[in-house]
Amino acid sequence: MAQKIIIQLMCMFLWAGFASAVDLPKTGQTTCRDNFGTINCTNTGQDGDTQAGLAWPDPRFTDNGDGTLTDNLTGLIWLQNANCFGYLNFPDALTYANSVLQNNVCGLTDGSALGDWRLPNINELRSLINSGDNTVTWLNTQGFINVQDVDYVTSTTYAYDTTKVWRVELSSDYTLTYNKVSGGFNFLAVRGTSTGPAQVLRTGQSTSYLTGDDGDFQAGAVLPSPRFSDNGDGTVTDNITTLIWLKNAECFGKQGWYDALADANSLADGLCGLTDGSAAGEWHLPNRVEMRSLIDYSQSLPALTPGHSFVNLPSVNSVYWTSTNYGTDTAWYISMGDGGLATTSKLKVFPDGWYAWPVKGGGVVTPVPDITVTDSAAPATDLDVVFGDVTLNTSSDQTVTITNDGSADLVIGLIAQANPVAGAFSILNDTCSSQTLNPDASCTFTVRFTPDAVDAFVESFDIPSNDVDENPVTMVLHGNGIGTPAPDITLDVLQIPFGSVTENTTVDQVVTVTNNGNADLVLGTVGASDTLAAPYSIINDNCSAQTLTPTANCTLTVRFAPLGIGSFNDSFDVPSNDPDENPVTVNVSGTGAATPVADIAVSDSVTPADDHIIPFADLTVGVSGEQTVTIENLGSADLVIGQIAQNNPLAAPFTIINDNCSTQTIAPSASCTFTVRFAPIAAEAFSDSLDIPSNDPDENPVTINVSGTGLSAATNNPPSAPQLLSPANGQQGVATTLVTLTYLKGTDPDADPLTYELYLCTDSDPFNNCQPYVNPTAAVVAPKIPAGPGNGTMMLFAFTLTVLGAAHFLQRRKGLAVGMLLTAGVLLVSCSGGNHDPNQGSFTASNLAPDTTYYWSVAADDGNGGQTPSDTRHFTTGNEAE
Repeated sequence: MAQKIIIQLMCMFLWAGFASAVDLPKTGQTTCRDNFGTINCTNTGQDGDTQAGLAWPDPRFTDNGDGTLTDNLTGLIWLQNANCFGYLNFPDALTYANSVLQNNVCGLTDGSALGDWRLPNINELRSLINSGDNTVTWLNTQGFINVQDVDYVTSTTYAYDTTKVWRVELSSDYTLTYNKVSGGFNFLAVRGTSTGPAQVLRTGQSTSYLTGDDGDFQAGAVLPSPRFSDNGDGTVTDNITTLIWLKNAECFGKQGWYDALADANSLADGLCGLTDGSAAGEWHLPNRVEMRSLIDYSQSLPALTPGHSFVNLPSVNSVYWTSTNYGTDTAWYISMGDGGLATTSKLKVFPDGWYAWPVKGGGVVTPVPDITVTDSAAPATDLDVVFGDVTLNTSSDQTVTITNDGSADLVIGLIAQANPVAGAFSILNDTCSSQTLNPDASCTFTVRFTPDAVDAFVESFDIPSNDVDENPVTMVLHGNGIGTPAPDITLDVLQIPFGSVTENTTVDQVVTVTNNGNADLVLGTVGASDTLAAPYSIINDNCSAQTLTPTANCTLTVRFAPLGIGSFNDSFDVPSNDPDENPVTVNVSGTGAATPVADIAVSDSVTPADDHIIPFADLTVGVSGEQTVTIENLGSADLVIGQIAQNNPLAAPFTIINDNCSTQTIAPSASCTFTVRFAPIAAEAFSDSLDIPSNDPDENPVTINVSGTGLSAATNNPPSAPQLLSPANGQQGVATTLVTLTYLKGTDPDADPLTYELYLCTDSDPFNNCQPYVNPTAAVVAPKIPAGPGNGTMMLFAFTLTVLGAAHFLQRRKGLAVGMLLTAGVLLVSCSGGNHDPNQGSFTASNLAPDTTYYWSVAADDGNGGQTPSDTRHFTTGNEAE
């Protein structure tokens, strides 16, 4: 039990180190070649046949509009300008990529900073290679600019000789090495992380030889540990790509390229130590992307990750074929000594040939046929052949096409043998039965429908083949047998009610004539025997003397143009060769209506409202009065109002305000208003008039007369000032609990009744700077005291004096130590009931603040705008607390 637990823990530890699986992309090669030229790829095992790997996205690159391109296959971001810095040696290329390249350099507007860019490692740069095209030419068509036909340097050091660095000849795609210092290279800068869908692998290099090199950045998908797993059946799984490799790396010995392809394709269980149950066709010679995925660029002789599970490597520097063509007579190979990639003749044979190292997986699909059947009756792919209506004893043909959309030959059996057609259907011109169709090839046969009865016919037949999931394909045939063809006329309208139409205007109605029969419809002259009379007419006649094929149509237009008021009815005929509907009669009707007109109605707010006269009441000079004028449209057309009083303007003291009518369009039954103001400027009579222009045909303009009289304004004389009696001015020690303030009343020259207001506060100008005892927070304020006898009725009012900063400041100046706020004092003020002199008045105040100087004044008010204050006196309260 303990041993089992230990084994489980070990497995968990090992698998925890595995990185996520990475999909290798296709090479880009889609064609196949032998030494004589391009050939059919089927079953050749060449790269163009297997096309192993992840398909490239379309588009492959996205131009970001900021001097960068995003590779949609790997997720890497590349500098768009592939020749920004020209030739540089390896150290300078690292420096320029890491410490020079940034926003505003080399056309960049991407906001990148120093250190964001790097020199690509060998795997990143090789991810740009297209094995199906000239890579330089192709990249320049994909959005890159200035890609040169020269060597491009990588950041990966050559493990066998660390004074050298890997480079890629983009024109030929060779992967070679060169001295780091003396060499001159172009470089393509890259930034970002490879996110897929085809992640770029790390190279395996972890030692840094210069800042910014491959060992410094270690960009790419993390390699798992262990990298390879021995499956115990003669196979080894690469744990990063999930490709399954033959464990025996030297099973077939040295051989030419064609033999290597054949041996890899025929590899199966029982050969080369395999016990995996595999069958011939599951294995293939790896393409150069698959072969290069084995390389660990931190190693050499061989360039494989230490601890790999492979056996029988011929030598530390063995060379292996790939399935990828280079031209017609050469193919790519890879050196397992260092990972170098180059080409050689396909005809190399022992002892000069190379080795084959088969692989399986990687998205390789076994070739299969795929049948597609279409017919000439839409929709073409529904396997239903619809003939429609066919006349008795005539025939209709439909063509059926069989296409092989698969990757292997399609073998077709005898069509309609097991499920033959019968009756009204037959098959002829059969070029498909017992035929073999190569991929993309096609053949055809004809299905004929010849009905012998008026009926609906349905039949089916089978198309047998070697398609693995569509065998047989069943087609269904449909057809209707119909009698002798005849036309059938149809009009979309037989009654045309035009309704009410204004006289001297026109309304049109389009009539569509359709042939719903199965023979030509021959039309005669429309309205020839039953002619329309005014106010009706036929215009735009596209039907008369026309021949309509089945389902075709034509149109004509009926016009109603009443010249007067009244009802109008008429009809016209449409003759044709329809056997049972000839002619077709169309009835028309309509009413001529009177021409709409506008009708203005003007009223005002003075009775009578509709006499167009506005007499204002007599007004005192300086006072104004207003009257509202309403304009209503009583007509049946829009009323258009011009600028009111433009040609006949009002003069002072009359004015127009709130004008909602001028230049407005008033719909029928709608209305608008404006206001006339009278503000007399002198004591005399005034009169004037104004015009209201409009499009009313018989009331234009409407004139409004206005009048009014100004009266003289009365003159008011203010009262005399009250005289203060007690307390004496400057009196000290006045009681805080109760103080009576008395005054001698004033007189009014106009005999207006007077009221009085008391102003009491700590400001030296109480009348101008203080409020009368009408405090918003006071409980009761009654400042006005009527003059004359009988004023002894007690009136209580209270106010709150909130003495904040000022009172606090005064107390501090008197040396008081307390910094408290003064509580609001409540004043009780009354008109003295015990005063026997009717010319005197008084107020009583209580709860005054101690040691405080108060200023007071009394003002007389005549109610007509005249107000006269007394002089100002002051007194100081005592400190009763002492």
